[in-house]
Amino acid sequence: MDTTQKYTRQQIFELLGHAINRSLKASGKQAVSLSWDMKPLLAIADLDSQMGVEVTLELELALGVAIDLGTNLLIEDSGATPRARKVKETVSAILSTLGGSS
Repeated sequence: MDTTQKYTRQQIFELLGHAINRSLKASGKQAVSLSWDMKPLLAIADLDSQMGVEVTLELELALGVAIDLGTNLLIEDSGATPRARKVKETVSAILSTLGGSS
């Protein structure tokens, strides 16, 4: 029996924004607004790859399921050269890990 809650793209987008802003605020930085095509690691001056790890952990906790979102969702590292993901790519990666989208 599948007990995983289904999330919409918009819900994941909002969770991602909350996780990024929580990490920024914890470091004394200003909150930001996300857009679907932005690459947070490149577009947000105060966000670094270590914070990306914190964001990933925050999302795992927020989703409330036993999933492994990897080390840093804000980076696509399946190719030869790691690259910053766009918000929409990050949302898609989360939904794929969760097993589908709405």
